[in-house]
Amino acid sequence: MIKINLLPHEIVSKKKETDSKDILVVIGIGVILLAVGSFYGMRLLKVRKLTATKNKIQQELDNLQSTVTQVEALERQREVLNKKLGVITSLMKNRLVYPKFMESLSSKLPKNVWITNLATVSDTGSMTMNINGVSFTNFGIADAMDMFEKDERFSGHIGEISLGTIQSTKTEETKSFNFTLSGVYKY
Repeated sequence: MIKINLLPHEIVSKKKETDSKDILVVIGIGVILLAVGSFYGMRLLKVRKLTATKNKIQQELDNLQSTVTQVEALERQREVLNKKLGVITSLMKNRLVYPKFMESLSSKLPKNVWITNLATVSDTGSMTMNINGVSFTNFGIADAMDMFEKDERFSGHIGEISLGTIQSTKTEETKSFNFTLSGVYKY
């Protein structure tokens, strides 16, 4: 088969130039598309890799969160046990203070005086006490104050014994005096 081109030579050479320009334009567009596609592909791979890393870290965080919850629960238990231990230690340390105090108080309390209420608050090395009592005579209150001031067991340990209010109550048969004493017992 033989090809015969009947077109003039100028048109044929012009067409060849146009074809080469078109080829260059298509190659340029292809290179640009290839560069954009490569950039997009690399970004997409990077996003997938970061997403996988994020998911892995999230799983580790969830695992560690359960561990943190357990540690916090153990810390709360430790605090509760430390408080209980502090109370037990305090009780063991001061277990003989109250019996000795009550023995001294009851042995030296005048016979005509009765304690109706005794409140104490312990601190380190001392105990604040508030005593409410009843006596049938005002001399009983004076004897109680005298006992606190003169008894050698209390005189060296209790400072600032103060007498509060005295209320007199009279019934048909008896007359009674309600009084309040307060002070600090040092042990």
